[in-house]
Amino acid sequence: MEEFDDLIPQPDADGSCDLAHRGWKVVDSVIWTLGAELLHLDLSFNRIEALPPDVGGLFLLRTLNISCNRVASIPQAILRCKRLRILKANGNALTSIPDEIAECHMLEQLYLSENQICEIPRSIGTLDGLEILTLQNNRLVELPAEVGLLVALKELNCTNNPDLRMVPEQLRSDAQMILWICKTKLDAQMEVRPW
Repeated sequence: MEEFDDLIPQPDADGSCDLAHRGWKVVDSVIWTLGAELLHLDLSFNRIEALPPDVGGLFLLRTLNISCNRVASIPQAILRCKRLRILKANGNALTSIPDEIAECHMLEQLYLSENQICEIPRSIGTLDGLEILTLQNNRLVELPAEVGLLVALKELNCTNNPDLRMVPEQLRSDAQMILWICKTKLDAQMEVRPW
């Protein structure tokens, strides 16, 4: 942080803390001590390269916006954010998503576009309440068949993933068609399994 930055704001009455557009490379450690107060944290449009495991101490957190930074990985400690509903991590340097993301059972919106992600964990299929999943402009080769289990999904976009083979390019923004393709693939895998 720069010396001339404002003091770290405390969460407002709604439990929100807006720390966007500050040019930070590292988040002030005070933020990670606000677990009993912080519901919505906006760290977008900074220069943050990593989130510390301390993010897991924000156990009441519902919204985390780390979009447009330089974050290379999401820490496994994210699994302790059991109330997380919205994770905006688009526009970073992510190459993968941890399996532990599935521990955030209340997740409804997951924004992962404009990264370097090559694969999505199969565990994503357990996120029953997931409604929005954005994956465009990544390096996906395939979607796990378990995406077909996301019954609440309303929006799924995987356009501009040139190596994605299982979904024809013209269908990559059609959530229902992608779900059908994944479910069909999952059903076929179930039929082939030996007893």
